[in-house]
Amino acid sequence: MFAMIVRFEVYPDHIDAFDALVSDTLAEIRVKEPGTVAYVNHTNRDRPNERILYECYRDAAAFTAHEEQTHTRRFLNERSQHLGGEPEVWRLEPIDGAIDSKNFGSYA
Repeated sequence: MFAMIVRFEVYPDHIDAFDALVSDTLAEIRVKEPGTVAYVNHTNRDRPNERILYECYRDAAAFTAHEEQTHTRRFLNERSQHLGGEPEVWRLEPIDGAIDSKNFGSYA
C-alpha cells in the first residue's frame, strides 16, 4: 500500500475552480486507475481555504501509473494558479490497518 496526504492553501476566490479541477481529475481516476484505492478531496471546517487530498494506492507501481496519467499531469500543471503557497506533502508508510473491515496485517 502507498498513501499520502497533501495539504493545499487555496486562494479564497479560487475555491470553486480548485475543487472543479480536483473533480475533473477524479472523474478520470475513477475510470482509468484501478490501482487507486482512495483519492478524496477534503475541506477543513476550521480553515475554509484549506483542502486536504488523501491518496491511497494499491502499491508504488499504482502511484507511478497515476503520476503518468494525462489527467494527473493536467492537475499538477494547473493547480498552482489556485494556491497561496507550495503544497505540503506527507508520504505515509503503513504499519497496520483495515480497509472495508478487511485486515491487511502488518506492513513492517
